[in-house]
Amino acid sequence: MAEMRLAVVTLTLLASACGGVVSGDDGGVDAPGPWSPVCPEAEPSQGSSCSHEGINCEYGCSDVLVCSSGMWAGATNAGQDITCDAGPNPSACPSSLASIQSGGACTGDVLLCIYTSGVCECSAPGDPTPDAGDSWFCGPEPGCPMPRPRIGSACTSPNEKCDYAPCGDSVACQSGVWQPAFVGCGA
Repeated sequence: MAEMRLAVVTLTLLASACGGVVSGDDGGVDAPGPWSPVCPEAEPSQGSSCSHEGINCEYGCSDVLVCSSGMWAGATNAGQDITCDAGPNPSACPSSLASIQSGGACTGDVLLCIYTSGVCECSAPGDPTPDAGDSWFCGPEPGCPMPRPRIGSACTSPNEKCDYAPCGDSVACQSGVWQPAFVGCGA
């Protein structure tokens, strides 16, 4: 019996010395969660250490952190998930996505219409034709997930890019995870 206890104590000490988790639920400094192969399950504190340089991870509605110089920091220009907490469509939105022609003319102030299979925005185009009048932008492209996937979540189509708004709410599948894809207006 004493030999059994000694073996358990020895294995516990070895596991601890080699970085193994003996008890607790921290999973290591930035152990990935089930929603991501690289991002921590829970939002890390800004300034805490990270090991996946350049990776962006999203927590909550468009709250994106980036691993930079070995530390978690607030991401800049990570885009905004326009479908997050959007609520019901305004009454000016057409009743279905099928009744909107992407690139077709529309009137009124900026109008965002979200449907189960896509999102359309009526707005003035950006550069190079900012005075061309209001038109519909609809996304994402066929084959892209809807709603926009969480930044840092797993993806399986390398280099797939999905646009969810005309200016900035785009993601791309990079190294097996969705990452922000920066697109300027009119690009």
